[in-house]
Amino acid sequence: MNNQNQSKEEIDILQFFSAIGNMFKRFFAGIKNIFVQLFYVFLNFLLLIKKYYLYFGVAMLIGLGLSFLGKNKQDSIYSAAITLRTNFESQIPLQEKIDLLNTLIKKKKYDVLAKELQIDNSTASHFTGFDMQPVINDVFLIDDYENYLMSKDTVVYKYIEFKDYKKNIRNNKSLNNYWKIEAYADVPEVFNVLNKGIRGLLREDKSLHQKEDDYIKMLGLVRTKTLRSLDEIDTLRVVLNKAMLSLSNNPSEGSGIVVNSEKLRGPEGPYNLFYERYRLTNQLDRLTQKIAKYSQALVYLNAFPQYGTKQESIIDNKHVKYPIYAFLLVLLGIFLVQFNHYLNIYQKKKESQSV
Repeated sequence: MNNQNQSKEEIDILQFFSAIGNMFKRFFAGIKNIFVQLFYVFLNFLLLIKKYYLYFGVAMLIGLGLSFLGKNKQDSIYSAAITLRTNFESQIPLQEKIDLLNTLIKKKKYDVLAKELQIDNSTASHFTGFDMQPVINDVFLIDDYENYLMSKDTVVYKYIEFKDYKKNIRNNKSLNNYWKIEAYADVPEVFNVLNKGIRGLLREDKSLHQKEDDYIKMLGLVRTKTLRSLDEIDTLRVVLNKAMLSLSNNPSEGSGIVVNSEKLRGPEGPYNLFYERYRLTNQLDRLTQKIAKYSQALVYLNAFPQYGTKQESIIDNKHVKYPIYAFLLVLLGIFLVQFNHYLNIYQKKKESQSV
C-alpha cells in the first residue's frame, strides 16, 4: 500500500515538472515567433522601399528643397541653465510657474510672459521654452540631511541613514531643494534678463514671504543672542585675566583662584570659558552661513550667462526633418492605397457571396 502511494506521488511530481517544462517551451517558442515575425515585417518593409524607391527618393528631394525656402524661426535654438536652491518649500510653486511660462509661450501670449518675467515684450517673444529638473547630488544632499537630523530627536538618528534619506528624495522629487532650470530661445543674447525674472516669479506668494521673514528673524535673534554671549564671555575673561595677574604679582594675598601646572580652579574651570567661546564661535559661523543660505526663497548657485549655447540636435535641423517628413508622407500614402485595394477585394468577395 505504501509503495502504491509513493508511486502516485512520484507520478504527480513528474507530471508537475513536465507541465512546467512545457510551459517554458511554449513561452520561449512564443518569443521566438515574435522575433521571426518582426524579421519578416522588416523584410517586407525593405521590399516596399525597393518597389517604390523612386517615389521615396523624389519626395525626400522635394522635402530637402523646401527646407531651404524661407527662414524658420526655429532654425537655431540656444539654451542656458542655472542651478538654484529652493527654500521654504518653494519648489512646487516654482514648478507651477515654469509650467505657466511654457503655456504662455505655446499660446504666444508674450505680453503676459513679459509681465511674469519683468521684461519687455520683444525680449519675451524670443523665448521658446523652459525646463525644470531636480539635481540629486550627494554634496548638496549631505548638508540638508544634517539639517534634517538636527531638527529631529537624537533617538531617531540610527533609524534614518543617508542612503534612506537619498532614496526618499529620489522617489519624491518634490522633497528635493536643488533644481536646474534651463531656458531656450531663438537668439543667444537674451538669457541674462532671467536672473531677475526667475527669482521674481514668486514675488506675489505672500505665504512664502511670510515663512521667509519668520525664519530670517528667528536666525537673526539667535545670532544676536550668540553675539551677546560672546561679549559676556570676553568680559568675564578680562576680569579673570586681571585677577590672575594680580595674584601672580601679590601671591601673599588670598584669592579664590588657584593656578598650577595641572589645572585651573575658580570661575574659569567650572564654566569652561575656552570651550564655551569655541562652541559659540562655531555656532555663529553656522548661523551666518544659514542666513546667507536662506536669505531668499530662491538662491542661485550660478547665474544665467549673457549668451546662450547653440543646440546641436540633428533632429531639430529642418534640413533633416523635412526629408523625413516627406518619406513618412509617401509611406502613409502607399499604406492607404494598399488598404483601399484590400477593401475593394473584400467588397467584391462580399458581393459574390450575397449573389
